[in-house]
Amino acid sequence: MDNQLYRIHGIPQDANDSEIRKLHSRLIRDVEKFIQQTEVDKLSITISTDIKNEQNSEFNKEQNEGSINSELSFEKRALQYSSQQPSYGFSHLEIAGKVRDDLITAIDAISVESTVFDAWGLRNIQPNPRTILNFYGPPGTGKTLAAHAIADYLDKPILLVSY
Repeated sequence: MDNQLYRIHGIPQDANDSEIRKLHSRLIRDVEKFIQQTEVDKLSITISTDIKNEQNSEFNKEQNEGSINSELSFEKRALQYSSQQPSYGFSHLEIAGKVRDDLITAIDAISVESTVFDAWGLRNIQPNPRTILNFYGPPGTGKTLAAHAIADYLDKPILLVSY
């Protein structure tokens, strides 16, 4: 394949010229090998050491270019997040009995929301009810596990988001 068909950008201008040429040739060689082995027609690869900024780059690019089809950008953004069945239940939580009881009480408030707001008419006063549970603490203390357990208790999928 002709090297003219490839576009590689983002390499710092102050990098060593010899190292840049080596990187270009290695990338092109490996891409050509991959295309030949897999027989793909089109290929677009993004390589980044700045994952957080890279995830937002496509969205920012569309916004800066004044994307005509805003639904497409919404769809692209939505693809970043997908729900899944919870991986853990309350049996996995190692918490004090009082904390467990308080957590279940808070969760039960969610499960009776339709009764309180619809059957009892509270929706006329508060049309958009929300229940929020805020977990805080250092890494490894069980915040994510608790979120999975709550989703499992409510028999709902969980949306996993990393930011």
